Amino acid sequence: MQPRSIRAGARGFTLIELLVTIGIMALIVSMVSISVSTDPAQILRRDAQRLAISLQAATQDVAATGSPMRLVANARGWHFERRTRTSDDPAELTRTRWTEVNPADGGALAPYELKAEEARLLVPGGALLLSGEPYAQRIEARLESPSARITVVQEGTRVPARIESIQ
Repeated sequence: MQPRSIRAGARGFTLIELLVTIGIMALIVSMVSISVSTDPAQILRRDAQRLAISLQAATQDVAATGSPMRLVANARGWHFERRTRTSDDPAELTRTRWTEVNPADGGALAPYELKAEEARLLVPGGALLLSGEPYAQRIEARLESPSARITVVQEGTRVPARIESIQ
């Protein structure tokens, strides 16, 4: 058997054709990457919206269960903790401890890591106590980054948490 020979007139792509194709692809990729990149302040706003949703869910959970919770700020985000009794002994009803809430479904009460770079959550004393009172005190949490500052407010269980100010 003879090796197959290249037919006369058949040709592949030239170097110029390949370079033009690669150049067009690079241009398209750069345009898509520019349109996908977002403003850091917008990312912080999304984090604030998530915080408002989480605060609302936690407040409603506390009202439904009667078990106090707190929002704890950490270096890169937040998590919720629930107060639990350490003993069923009636003599030790006042002995409690805080345990982290970590729902298996990853819902609104799941630990959250801030998406905005160099952002942090500021709460008085590092934690906010959430009570089930319908007209509880005003709770404020502030998200800060080098590009923006956003305040999230929760006032009792009957009023949804909201973003109050953006700077």
